[in-house]
Order: sequence, then structure tokens, then C-alpha cells
Amino acid sequence: MARAELQMVGPPTGPMLLIILIGVCTLSAGTNRLAGIGFDPKQNGLIVELEFEAPMSPDSISAWQAGSGWFYFTLYNVEADSAELSGTRVPREIVSFQPIVSTGSTQLGIRLRQPIEQYDIIGSDDPGTLLANLHYSTERFADLPAVAGYQQREREFSSLFARARSWLYVTGAGLTMTGLMKTGAGPAKDNWELRTGIVTLVATYILDKLWAR
Repeated sequence: MARAELQMVGPPTGPMLLIILIGVCTLSAGTNRLAGIGFDPKQNGLIVELEFEAPMSPDSISAWQAGSGWFYFTLYNVEADSAELSGTRVPREIVSFQPIVSTGSTQLGIRLRQPIEQYDIIGSDDPGTLLANLHYSTERFADLPAVAGYQQREREFSSLFARARSWLYVTGAGLTMTGLMKTGAGPAKDNWELRTGIVTLVATYILDKLWAR
């Protein structure tokens, strides 16, 4: 009887030991917790800030763009309060935000107005914070307000220059001819017509080549 009791209280072996080890590893790996999430919209994408109670490795997070328009994060061995996360303020660039907490992992679903083409997850100065940089598709980059505004200003300048080009050529040629006729009549440094005419012709020619007609 004593021997049997000793065997029962002694070190577990075989399948029992394997079960205990799996349980210990699961408990130790699931101790991290997602404390909060923030969104910082940019012209070319979105920055997602993930705050954890303990340091977190970027390798513990996977992400992908689904065909349904949702972008998903899966945070392995991370616990969270779904009700608390659901109250996170989101910018207008995000149509919907849905946290899904399950045993052993937390999933974050973000539905954006524009699809994500590339992403990277990096650490920050705070060991408990990770940053996910989401980049929009390059095909839609031209539709961004800043890019569209730049293109509009470029078109307006090109149109203005096209109207002034002939006048600049005529003015530059006229000043150059006047300066050439005055050559020898005085010091070259006083011949401002020649200098101004040549500079006008050269500058107009360069601009004419830069902006296609």
C-alpha cells in the first residue's frame, strides 16, 4: 500500500506528463493582454497602434487582406476584452471595426474604404507597443487628395505657361536683338537688354521642354 501511495504522489510519467506540460505552456504563453488599440490615418494608408500589458513580438501577429474588403489581425496567445475594444474610436477611413476574442488568440477585423496592398508590423520605443503600417494600393494613390491637388496645380501651371510661352519668346528675342545692336556702344556690364534677353530665352526653352505642350 505504501508503495502504491508513493507511486501516485511521485513524478508523473508518460501521457500525464505530456498533458501537464501542454497545460503549463498554454498558461504561460497566454499571459499577455491587449490593453488598447489606436488608429492614425495617413494619406497613403493607416497606422494601427497595439498596446500590450507586456512586451510583444511582431512575429506573434499575422495579418492579411480578405477579398470581402476586411483586413484582419490575429494576435496569438493574447487575451482582450471585446466589449472594451468595441468602444475604440475609429476614423472615417474605417467603415467597421470588430474584435473577436477566443481561447488562445484575439482577432481584429478592420473594414477600410480602400484595400490594403502592403503592411509591416514593427516595434516602437515602448516595448509593450507594436505599430502596424497599412499601405493602400498604389493604383488608388492618384486619387488621394494631396496627389490630386498637386496634379491640378501642375495642370494649371502648364496651361498658364502655354499661354505665356509665345510672349516670353518674343520678349526674349526682342531684348537680345536690342542688346546686340548696342554691343560696342558701352561696357558689356551695362548691356542689361542682352543679358535679360538671353536669360529669358534660355529659361523659356527649359520650361518648354519640362512641360510638354
